[in-house]
Amino acid sequence: MKIVALLVLLFALPVCAQERYLELYEIGDLIRPVRHFPGPKLGLDQGEVTFEENEDEDDDPLFTADRLVELIEQLIAKHDSDAHVQIISGGSLAVIADTKAQRSVGQLLRGVRDEKSGIYSINAQIVAVPRDALERFHVSAEQATATPDSKEIHATIRDLTVANKVQLLTAPRLAVLPKETASVSMTNQMAYVADYELKDAVVDPVISTLTLGTTLQLMVKQTPSAKEPVGNLLEWTAKRATAPLPFPTAKVGDLGEIQLPEVSIRTTTGRTLLGDSQCLVVANLGSDEAGQCELLIVHVEGPHR
Repeated sequence: MKIVALLVLLFALPVCAQERYLELYEIGDLIRPVRHFPGPKLGLDQGEVTFEENEDEDDDPLFTADRLVELIEQLIAKHDSDAHVQIISGGSLAVIADTKAQRSVGQLLRGVRDEKSGIYSINAQIVAVPRDALERFHVSAEQATATPDSKEIHATIRDLTVANKVQLLTAPRLAVLPKETASVSMTNQMAYVADYELKDAVVDPVISTLTLGTTLQLMVKQTPSAKEPVGNLLEWTAKRATAPLPFPTAKVGDLGEIQLPEVSIRTTTGRTLLGDSQCLVVANLGSDEAGQCELLIVHVEGPHR
């Protein structure tokens, strides 16, 4: 109905030297709040999947809808005093104006996105490699993270894959907006007997859940101080939870045995200055039971506008 009303308004407006027309602009990314999405909590859990507590509250949008309309009305009034601007459902901006005014609206929105927005594409992988291959990834037990050349790392993975010396797990590709906290999870859950309940002379096991694997939480933000180069920073936190199998057990009177998982969680953090095209981060998350070193490889591309 709003579009119909806009069309009626279009024909009702006085005719000017240049013909007016209706143009729709997508502005949902500019007027919606910046959201934060924490990953699942690793380790022991009482039955339900829980998520990491997120200290960051949702940030305000770049613009409120009213402020954006006001800004565009001020801009196009210089070209077409009888133009009309309105927000319609679905996060779109409807502008009825002449060609020169429409061109200025498009330039304004592109400028805002170039300065404030842009989407980064994140691809995360877990690679299990022999200890003697760590140097080829530019990391070691002493130096846990590196930002090597992406072509070199991809060639190394290809060589180790051909020699059957690497295990590779790839997470779905993720799109991240600046200032938005996003998470990548490569986890699995295991049930274990945590306790027993005695009800009406019936012994029931209490089953709990153990979440193991890797979570990656990251955010792209502008450099916080004038001391650092101007650009965007990738801040990330990786957590790796492991537990040796089989789980140790202990007797609970005459009720039975409970399982006591010995969970180890290693946390690795880093900050990397992003360029205009791509960046590769490699982090050593520690060794598994077989002696293989677990590497987290994060490939970042962008910003895409």
